[in-house]
Amino acid sequence: MAKNGIPLKEYPGALILSFTRLYKIYYLEYRKGENMNILKMLSPSSIKKIDNVDISETNIVFNKNKRLAEKSAYLFIGNAVHNFIEYFMSYQANYKQSFATAMALAKRDLKTDLTKPLLATIQNNIKYCLDYLADKDATIEMPLFYEGMKVVIGGTADIVIDNKDGTHTVADFKNYSNPSQADLVKHYYQCLTYANLLTKDGYTISHIEIVYPSQEQVVKLSYQDIDFKDIKTRW
Repeated sequence: MAKNGIPLKEYPGALILSFTRLYKIYYLEYRKGENMNILKMLSPSSIKKIDNVDISETNIVFNKNKRLAEKSAYLFIGNAVHNFIEYFMSYQANYKQSFATAMALAKRDLKTDLTKPLLATIQNNIKYCLDYLADKDATIEMPLFYEGMKVVIGGTADIVIDNKDGTHTVADFKNYSNPSQADLVKHYYQCLTYANLLTKDGYTISHIEIVYPSQEQVVKLSYQDIDFKDIKTRW
């Protein structure tokens, strides 16, 4: 299994910070003396719509949820799985260490009792994610930042896969109870933005893969060039 292509300790210090804090440092400290308009930072996770993007491929039928956890527990499940993958892949910790850390970090999001079906769902979803990554050369949690004339975009791509043919795939794990087409479209917008940010750094993107562990389903979607000015957010 591939580990993070760039050890966390080798990232520039600022990139380890939250991107909100990075933005504040860059604009409010480093450039505070310049006569300029302060732009709001756009986060890919806040995108509601991207004009001129073909979403016809998102018209799919999802598999039935194969897990047993209550719907209200999926925020906790998603964060626990996300924390596990990040810790396991980036810090090369063993399974027990990663699982304990993930559960401790996610516990603030637990709105229900910690039941056996809930634990089983987390463990099954982790297994599905690890199986997905097993034969891939994947970089986990890649920070991305872009400053244009009228837009500033920052975020962290969950998974960037080196396809060994000069191209890369942008992927993301989404732990949803029953995702809708609207959910898939939002996830597509998010990953498509990450993909376009990567092209700004010289990457060639082959496609997008959005992974739904509870449905045991990988949705493959085409890469499309986007104009960042076409992005609509909640701002």
